[in-house]
Amino acid sequence: GGGGNPRGDSVLPGEPKEFEYHLGNDESAGVGEFKIAQVNSVDKNCPIHLKLRWPHGGNGTSKNFEKVAALLLEDGSGLERVSKLSVTGYLGDEGSSGMQALVDLISKAKILGDLELSFLQKMSAPILEGLPVGLQELTLTMMTLDEKTKDALVGFVSRSGGTLEKLSMSYCDIGDELLGKVVGAIVNARNPVLKHMSLLVAEISDAAPIVQLLQGSAPIQKLYLTGNEFNADAAREIAGALAECSTLEELNMSNNKMGKTGTDAIIAAATSSTSLTYVQLYKTGLSKAQIGKVEASLPAKPKFDIM
Repeated sequence: GGGGNPRGDSVLPGEPKEFEYHLGNDESAGVGEFKIAQVNSVDKNCPIHLKLRWPHGGNGTSKNFEKVAALLLEDGSGLERVSKLSVTGYLGDEGSSGMQALVDLISKAKILGDLELSFLQKMSAPILEGLPVGLQELTLTMMTLDEKTKDALVGFVSRSGGTLEKLSMSYCDIGDELLGKVVGAIVNARNPVLKHMSLLVAEISDAAPIVQLLQGSAPIQKLYLTGNEFNADAAREIAGALAECSTLEELNMSNNKMGKTGTDAIIAAATSSTSLTYVQLYKTGLSKAQIGKVEASLPAKPKFDIM
């Protein structure tokens, strides 16, 4: 599939205007119509960055989010210029009024280029199915995905391979099988443009998708793999692929139990890389004595952080 309209800040010539609203739990907090009037009254040439947050622990409720969504949808003029939308808080299960409100907002945000969703607890397939072709950045943090939702994520990436520049999925139960499908969709796009991938604490142990990404034609520049389950063998496989990637600038493999052999392999590959400028390797299973030895023999380039 392809094309779609241009999206994001590039569509409108003006400086982006940011609005951040903290929506409390009581019925009135942060949901004045005057605030929505603020959004709607922004200069017609300015893209809007809209951040909506509310308490997501225990008694967090999406009622105020639903009110804001209704106000935005009622007028629509501000919503049509939202190029970045950030939503943080629990929305209930699929089919809930909160989830439906988010689906409706996304469907009317005609130039949306950057979507950040955090602490939803559960991701919903209709949200991913409704994402615009042309989305440039998608960030998902702290949520689980059921099978239907995982399929919807792969479908979205397949549709968006030619426009998606950043994909961040952190503290989500991604796992090896889903990551394999996502990376497959990226590298099989006609002209993949993915530059940034973050997979923090994403339950990944298999190096194969990472190797496929590094060897593929996506111009990947930043790869953050903190807090996964890569062992020494996986680290060696990734190290082997680093030699074939001429675009990667930053790599973070902290909090993976790679041990001395895995850490050494990454350091050796990074040292001979022509593109890497910064590598983080905190807590990879080294003893204090091993860390001392490694630090003493590090090259000047790229910059390494090791603890």
